[in-house]
Amino acid sequence: MSGIEHGPGTATVPGTATGSTEERWVPALLTMARELWVLKDRQRVLEELLAAKGVVAPGEADAWQPDPGRQAAIDGECQAFVQRLVAEILPRAPREGRDARGAR
Repeated sequence: MSGIEHGPGTATVPGTATGSTEERWVPALLTMARELWVLKDRQRVLEELLAAKGVVAPGEADAWQPDPGRQAAIDGECQAFVQRLVAEILPRAPREGRDARGAR
């Protein structure tokens, strides 16, 4: 093991308040790569199953375009996702009376 603790919303190096930015990128990148691969694999399987059952034509998902309202919702979800990811990677500024981890 790398000595880096992992868990929901965490990517810290023991013995440091939050780990350096560089130390935080590695577990974040590896986590994202694992999650992306799982999603890509599941999407491929689902598209093939749907096409085999005649529910959608092959390539139909690639051609789909959301209406403006749905696109706005997708964009908002994407922005929130990126903000959560960046918040885990970049060092947090201490709030008044608290250290970088939020402790008093």
